[in-house]
Amino acid sequence: MGFHCATAAGGLDAMAQLRETDFDVVLTDLNMPGMDGIELLRQMQETGIRAVPIMLSGSKQVSQAIEASQRGAFDFMEKPTKMDKVRQVIARALKHRRVVRHAQAMSDLAGHWE
Repeated sequence: MGFHCATAAGGLDAMAQLRETDFDVVLTDLNMPGMDGIELLRQMQETGIRAVPIMLSGSKQVSQAIEASQRGAFDFMEKPTKMDKVRQVIARALKHRRVVRHAQAMSDLAGHWE
């Protein structure tokens, strides 16, 4: 799709990579070996990782989508999903990331001049 990507073997591997690299977006599954997607989102929040998370799941349970949203998921997509939709959601997430980074930079700059 034209994105620079990294892959992880599961949630623990994903978290290790997130601690090492400043990713813009994380596309994660709900069910993964070692650590599920909800726990990954929780740890991302707790450690201040600012990558925008997108959750995928084969499950249609509304409660999981709500919990993912509460844990900071930008979007929750049910599998199977069309690649065009994935591309659109990633593009929106990247735009969101740019806006958040710009707002943070402006806030930091304002704090510097106070």
